Amino acid sequence: MSDVQPNFEREFQNAQTGKGANPLNLDDAELFLDFVAKRGWAFQSMEASEIKDGREIPNLRSAILGLTNAERQASSAADLYEIAKSILADARSQGREFVFQIWIDRPESILRKPTNGDMAVIAAGHLKR
Repeated sequence: MSDVQPNFEREFQNAQTGKGANPLNLDDAELFLDFVAKRGWAFQSMEASEIKDGREIPNLRSAILGLTNAERQASSAADLYEIAKSILADARSQGREFVFQIWIDRPESILRKPTNGDMAVIAAGHLKR
């Protein structure tokens, strides 16, 4: 990764799309978390890869995929921030090189729990297959 800090304004826009932000190293991912939080947004998901022998190896321990109890039980923007901060701190404690691809959204969209209507739409979609 380059020593030049990414253009966080551009990455903020990219991270709102299906493409996500361009891969960020650990230092930049931590700075980007604060950049995003100051604008009232949160990390919706984050893929992590360890760089080993020039290859990117997926690392689920350092990812945000909405699968952990903490992620499912988050009830505020502060919870989402602390989850991301904790995951990045854990990655740092591993002493390895990582890259992260990040997607963002408004906390209220991330925290929104599915309604019965949502579940009906999901079920109807599965029935058509």
